[in-house]
Amino acid sequence: MSAQSQLEAYLREFRERLKRLIVARGAAVLAVAALAISLVAVYFGIRQAFAPGLIITARILLLVVIAGCAAGLIYWPITVLRRSRGVAEIERRGAGSQPGNLPRRPRPSSTSQTLPPALPGAASASSCSACRFMA
Repeated sequence: MSAQSQLEAYLREFRERLKRLIVARGAAVLAVAALAISLVAVYFGIRQAFAPGLIITARILLLVVIAGCAAGLIYWPITVLRRSRGVAEIERRGAGSQPGNLPRRPRPSSTSQTLPPALPGAASASSCSACRFMA
C-alpha cells in the first residue's frame, strides 16, 4: 500500500469518525430535549388533569424540537462535512489532539538557553565561586 493510499484511507476513516461523532452528539441532545419536554408536559398534565389543549401543545412542541435538533445538530453538520470533505475539521482536530495521531514536534523553548562550549584552559563552572549556582 502506497503512502498516498494510506493517507486517503486515514482521512476516510477520520471523516467516518466525525460523522459518527456528529450523529452521536445530535442524538444525545435530541434525547435530552425530548425527555425534558416530556417530563414538563407530564408534570403540567397531571396538575391540569391532562387537558387536551395542553397535550396537543406539548406534542407539537415536541415535534418541533425533535425536527429542529435533527436538522440543526445532525443534518446540517453532516451536509457541511460532505461539502467541505471535512478539511477544516480534520485540520482543527489534527495531529496531536487525539490518541493515535502523529505527535507534533516540540517547539524550542525561548527560556532554555544552552551555554557555549568552554574554552580550553578556562575555569569550569564548578571551580568558579561566582558560578556555583549554575552547576
